[in-house]
Parts: sequence; structure tokens; C-alpha cells
Amino acid sequence: FYWLGFDRMGEFIFSRTFNMLSRQEWHHIIVLMQRALSLLGPLSPIPWFIHIAFKLFPRVWILKDWFQMVAWCEERMLERLEASIIIQKLSNIVHI
Repeated sequence: FYWLGFDRMGEFIFSRTFNMLSRQEWHHIIVLMQRALSLLGPLSPIPWFIHIAFKLFPRVWILKDWFQMVAWCEERMLERLEASIIIQKLSNIVHI
């Protein structure tokens, strides 16, 4: 179900699938995202601490995963926005 969900989310958000269902393996960015989000579990009762940690602590361990995940998503969005021909043909959340 995770593979299906992320493949469909990739199509909806980035207009391309992660192809996890067809390849039968996790996409590297999904593994990175799961590791990065594990940070939020124990710290969810104090959300302000997460913002302080992101600003003060070095980008190592799980914080590094978080920033790599965010940078990857930003790159995909910029690719999508810069591809003006594709944007005219496909409707997705990026160009709304």
C-alpha cells in the first residue's frame, strides 16, 4: 500500500511516478523521508524544539536526511515549473 500510495502521490504532485510498484523496491527518497520523519515522532509534543534544532544543530544524522529530502522535493518542483511545455499539457498541483 505504501508503494501504491507514493506512486500515486508522485503522479499527482510531480507528474511522474516513483515506479515502486513496477520495480518492487523502495525509491531512495522515500527511504530518506521515512528516516527524516522519524525525528518528529519523539519530538511531536514540543514542535517548537524542532524549529530550533533545525537552525542550531549541525546537519548531521537525521537532520541531514531531513534537509536532503526537502532539497530533493524542491528540485523536483523547480524541474516541473521550468518545463513549461509539459505544464501546459498536464494538470497537477504544481501549476495550480
